[in-house]
Amino acid sequence: MTHTDKLIRLRIQNVRVFEDVTLDLDGLTILIGENGAGKSTIVDVLDLLGSMPSMTMLSAFPVFSTQPVFNSFIRQKAKSASLTIDICDKYSDSLLSYNIQFMIVNGKMEVRSETLDECINGSSKEMWRVFERQERVYWSQSFSGMTKKSKGDINGDTSLIMTGSQLVNNPHVKRLRTALSEVKVYRTFDVRPDWKVRKSGSNELSMRRLQYINHSRELDPSGDNLANVYTTRLFELTIQERSEIYSRMMLVLGEKFEELVVRPVDSGRQMIVARYSSPIGDIPLSELSDGQLMYLAHCAITYFSSQRTLVCFDEIECHTHPYMLVRMVEDYSRLSENTNVLLTTHSDVVLNSLGIDQYKLIVLQVDENGASKAYAIHDTADVREYVRTYGGVGSARQAGMLPFITRSI
Repeated sequence: MTHTDKLIRLRIQNVRVFEDVTLDLDGLTILIGENGAGKSTIVDVLDLLGSMPSMTMLSAFPVFSTQPVFNSFIRQKAKSASLTIDICDKYSDSLLSYNIQFMIVNGKMEVRSETLDECINGSSKEMWRVFERQERVYWSQSFSGMTKKSKGDINGDTSLIMTGSQLVNNPHVKRLRTALSEVKVYRTFDVRPDWKVRKSGSNELSMRRLQYINHSRELDPSGDNLANVYTTRLFELTIQERSEIYSRMMLVLGEKFEELVVRPVDSGRQMIVARYSSPIGDIPLSELSDGQLMYLAHCAITYFSSQRTLVCFDEIECHTHPYMLVRMVEDYSRLSENTNVLLTTHSDVVLNSLGIDQYKLIVLQVDENGASKAYAIHDTADVREYVRTYGGVGSARQAGMLPFITRSI
């Protein structure tokens, strides 16, 4: 069955720098803000939500094994933290709204409450509560219209949407689990030489390493399966589709670039090489520049992503020349026609690369009380003219004009 749900809204309460913020994430959203304003927190929250169907609270916070670190997740002086997401099926009027509340109990992170509601036509007047949980007791209802309540003990470390939970076979829970598992979060890829990674003693995998042959249809968050993705997916493309993606790569790899070729190396391992016309010849991906390798990774995301609830990339500008960066943003804009996309950036080039009507801008700013607030472009004729005068939102930001063209959300 084709996945059609999108994550359209995220609300964060009492998590790190946020007291209460709600973000609309439909289409392409670009998130900016000073260091410490909460961009990474939003990325971390999306990563956590995407992991929840298969993890306990402790495994979702693998290094958060002591109370002080747990306390760094929940905002100072707050007793609990809460996350709410809205999932919408683009082919129907059904919206799922899921809320989960965390507390620290005896030095451990626990789920204190959960609710899952279905809203028809986006109206709270036509809301149906699928389940409700308070501490270790939950109630669920059936489709029959009769209020059928079930009670059962559940572990505080366990969410009701986890694998093995009592409600795992509920169709609404299944839908929510599928939607959350389709949240894809990418951060800066490791482009260090493989020998450098191994010398450091790190368990991380470099994008430049030789790869054992493996069927990979989509780029992993680490990016280390890049060669396998291209090996798998390029052969599935039509000649026209392959020509299109090669033309895109040529903008970054150079006009003499012709194609990507798989080359066996030794028993069970392979490499991808970029084939150039004479006199350059073949260049292994491992020998491309950091920026070129990053661009190929972004192409793998934007051209080979399955239908996703949300695709998020943190600090898209890393290792990237402004010319290449514009091309990458264009690719993510195209991807956002079918999958909601969130990009975080410090780059004004990203903000100038698209028209004001082609993306939503969210600006995070810390107030005098140390809480981060969200602002959006005040989309009026005057603001549009203002932005055109400066040559883009990024140029307007450089000129210190953001306070005059944004409003609190």
